[in-house]
Amino acid sequence: MVKSLEAISYKLQIHAKMIGATSLPNFVASQIATRQGFGNMAISNVFGSNTFNILIGLGLPWLLFTATNGGT
Repeated sequence: MVKSLEAISYKLQIHAKMIGATSLPNFVASQIATRQGFGNMAISNVFGSNTFNILIGLGLPWLLFTATNGGT
């Protein structure tokens, strides 16, 4: 997955560090929840954000590709 993100960032001319920074808001939210004593919320954020990223980050482009190419 890292190699594919590096390839995408290279093709789109986006610095690789910028691609990695997209996880920063989730990290900060988990840190704040943990420090306030909401460990369950932090764990839920980790699994929820990863699930969202997989479903939307992989599913949406796949859906668009399939829809524009007649399902092949």
